[in-house]
Amino acid sequence: MKKIALVMEGWGRYITDGWVKGVLEQINKEDEDINLYIFNAFASWSTDSLFDQGEHSIFFLPDFCDFDGIIVELNNTRVDSVREEVLQKIRDSKVPAIILNRKEEGFILVATDNYNSMYGNIRFLHEEKGCKKFWFVMGPEENYENQQRAKALLDYSKEQGLKEKVDYFIDYSDYEIRNGKAAFCRLFKYDIPDAIICANDNLAVGILEEAEKLGLECPKDFYITGFDDLDKARFFQPRISTISYERREAACTAVSLLRDIWNGKKVPEENYIGYTPIYWESCDCESDIEVNERAQMKGNIIWNENRSQFERDVMRLSSRIIHADSIKELMSGLQDVVTVSKCEDIVVILDPDFWSQYESGETDWIKGKDYDNAECMKHLFPAFESEKSGECFLFQALHFREQCVGYIVFKNAQYLMEQQFLFDIMNTIWSGLEILYQKKWLTRVNSQLAELSVRDALTGLYNRMGFGKYAYQKISDGHKDGKKMLILYSDLDLLKYINDNCGHEAGDEAIICAANELKSHASAEGMCFRLGGDEFLIIDEFKNEDSVKQCIEDIRKDLVNVSKKKDLQYNLSMSFGYVVSNPSDNLSLDDYISKADVLMYEDKRSRRQNRR
Repeated sequence: MKKIALVMEGWGRYITDGWVKGVLEQINKEDEDINLYIFNAFASWSTDSLFDQGEHSIFFLPDFCDFDGIIVELNNTRVDSVREEVLQKIRDSKVPAIILNRKEEGFILVATDNYNSMYGNIRFLHEEKGCKKFWFVMGPEENYENQQRAKALLDYSKEQGLKEKVDYFIDYSDYEIRNGKAAFCRLFKYDIPDAIICANDNLAVGILEEAEKLGLECPKDFYITGFDDLDKARFFQPRISTISYERREAACTAVSLLRDIWNGKKVPEENYIGYTPIYWESCDCESDIEVNERAQMKGNIIWNENRSQFERDVMRLSSRIIHADSIKELMSGLQDVVTVSKCEDIVVILDPDFWSQYESGETDWIKGKDYDNAECMKHLFPAFESEKSGECFLFQALHFREQCVGYIVFKNAQYLMEQQFLFDIMNTIWSGLEILYQKKWLTRVNSQLAELSVRDALTGLYNRMGFGKYAYQKISDGHKDGKKMLILYSDLDLLKYINDNCGHEAGDEAIICAANELKSHASAEGMCFRLGGDEFLIIDEFKNEDSVKQCIEDIRKDLVNVSKKKDLQYNLSMSFGYVVSNPSDNLSLDDYISKADVLMYEDKRSRRQNRR
């Protein structure tokens, strides 16, 4: 089974489904078992560079060496460094690669002849329609297709001497209708031209809307042309002259070229598909192309109904997702995506390096087929192999701005792409994941704050609040299990002397050294508390008298060693008193501590007398 990767970036929030349709159409025609793997980003619509960075992460997921052929269309990628990095990664793979509508070293080109089609367009207006003055309203300057269209206009203008006469003005904008409106407002300070040539049909629609507000009529006051042959051109009033070409034809050609390469045939470095200039009412022309308005209206009615149902389904899906309190619940809700998007299946791969810090139990993350998240973050295959030809796998990044947290795979989601519902589904999933992440993050922060509130800032031992929260429960749990519990009370000797003679920093260091020794000699299940300035408590399971006495002796020896190691002016020492609680006793923890406190002071007096 051969595998083709299609690497593409949508136009704004729209996926260019023509590429997908063409590739799948040609796959079905070819006498070859082929599957399609799409890596799509929605970065060009956003003004948030960090969001774009997260979207572009999907381009770096695949190892292109795993594929037999690659088709690339990144003309909407506005970050040059990202585009070049992806293209270089493909070059390095040595896999046969086709690039659509953009010349790049190491790639076979399949393109619309943007230059000659636009050159012929201005020549028609200049020579056959007698236009002398022009506005050129172009798309983004960095867009390759736009560059070719603009170059054709400027080259023709120079050849015809228009440049010297300043008989044209050029405005670079973007491809949306609103950009056409803005361009008209910028250029309106100049005389209305004979013709306005636009880089696409959207720009032409925007210009016509603004012109109409001022009482200008097309074609009476000026001619206008677009590009791309969108439905807007065919059904606007007046119908907008345009240049038609088939994206599907380009994609079909790309697959055919890959098959020729696989079969050892030499293919041309540059391959151009046909285009058709269509001159309609906006240029005071009549076209013999039939426009079926009733069929268009029927299509709009059906699409609007599909859209309404889709929006209702997405609202229900969103409600399930945003109320998920765990990854397992989220995954259960995401299974509804299969129904809403009318795809065959979805697989969500979450990066365990990110999510495991908030939730364990990774085996619960995936329903259905068992996917290894960690492995699938590194290798797509064999997890996404298919023995059936003509399958389509669509990969989209899951991210919080620049932070990639996994990816989602849609299997055979042609309906989602054709109806332009993909971005809405992804936006719902992004929102659900981010809300879950925020819940997990807040839970973790609150837990950390709660832990800080019961910890002593100087020593890290439990403080008085921690004592109230955990100590009584520790004794109670031990008694329920039939265990005797050790209550070991202690304080640091000569702390006042140390503070008065060596300073409070030395006193703090002494307290820290004492706390560290207590922690190191308690068992893993034991709990250590700092109850006051130099007073400490250990609650632990009682084993026998000898082990307690040995523990006290070891702590004292280690404190002396620490004093010497740190070259202190004094030897650290502690006094101890302990009692053992019995499940059958009818005493409270406070009673036990009072007894241990008395014994601790007896120990202190006895050791003081011995020192004398």
